[in-house]
Amino acid sequence: MKRSIRLLLAGLFPLLILAGCGNFSFPVLNPSPTPTETATVTPSPFPTATPDLGKVVLVAPPEVLPERVMQVVEAIRPTVTEAGYIVETIGQIPTGSLGPNRIAAIFLSIPGNLVEIIAANPQTQMVVVSNVDLQTGPTLTVLREYPEYQAFIAGYAAVLASPGWRAAGLIPDDGGEVNVLANAFMSGGRYFCGRCGTSTPPFAPYPLTETAPRGATSVEWQAAVTNILPAGLETVYFSKEAQSNELLQNMLSQNLRLLGTTYPGDAFKDRWVATVSMNVDGSLVGILPDILKGQGGRVIPVGVQVTDINEAYLSAGKQRLIDEINKELMAGQLNPFTVTLY
Repeated sequence: MKRSIRLLLAGLFPLLILAGCGNFSFPVLNPSPTPTETATVTPSPFPTATPDLGKVVLVAPPEVLPERVMQVVEAIRPTVTEAGYIVETIGQIPTGSLGPNRIAAIFLSIPGNLVEIIAANPQTQMVVVSNVDLQTGPTLTVLREYPEYQAFIAGYAAVLASPGWRAAGLIPDDGGEVNVLANAFMSGGRYFCGRCGTSTPPFAPYPLTETAPRGATSVEWQAAVTNILPAGLETVYFSKEAQSNELLQNMLSQNLRLLGTTYPGDAFKDRWVATVSMNVDGSLVGILPDILKGQGGRVIPVGVQVTDINEAYLSAGKQRLIDEINKELMAGQLNPFTVTLY
């Protein structure tokens, strides 16, 4: 019995010693939690809203040639894009609202229902190209073409390109008592050379004009130019109404120098003097920043531009003369009808 008590005390003695030491504790073992798989949550896709960008509408009815539409679009697109808008073309004249967020609408000719369009779109700035005077308003800007300026410059350039001043123009007949475009063409030529007299026959009061009704066919215009070929012509100007590739092709055999309102292509390059046109695109681009800011209601005169120049016929000096006359016309310093016809 005593021996058992001694063994018990011997076993407890080390434990009592350890218990007396401060800060001693037995380690506590915590079991590691068993990892569980976490489900991956993929958010449901939501459709991204497409911003409704403002639009600049170009109204291009069927009578406007596709290449002309493309020219205007390419001219205005940089300005429209920079402003944060897009260009939209429509193929018919609208009869009511153009729709929401239409910042501006451009018409290359006067729509018959212009008043109704303006009333149906009070928040849209309208730009109309016109060759007659129109009453502007807060949302209507007019790009005013002056065809008589174009005819005057064409007459001036045609005489400059003719060594003997033997020039003529094919001009549409408006049926009026006085053909103002024919008047302006002859005045342009005579502004440079007076009576434009020649020292050798045939003698005629150059520059000449020949007319045909608006809407005349190329055959009718061919008859018109045939009437004046005996005058020993050197240069012929083709108005918009008279110009056609078919008629120009016929003129190549006559060894004539040619001017017109649109460049007919490189097939005519050697005989082409210059293109005389209205700078509608330049005027449109110039006014467009104000239009996109909602600042309309003005009349902007459209200038004449002379491009596709063949320097063999119009030297740098002659081009400078044309530029000076052009500026005087636009500044109102020169009246295209001041030269007396005889």
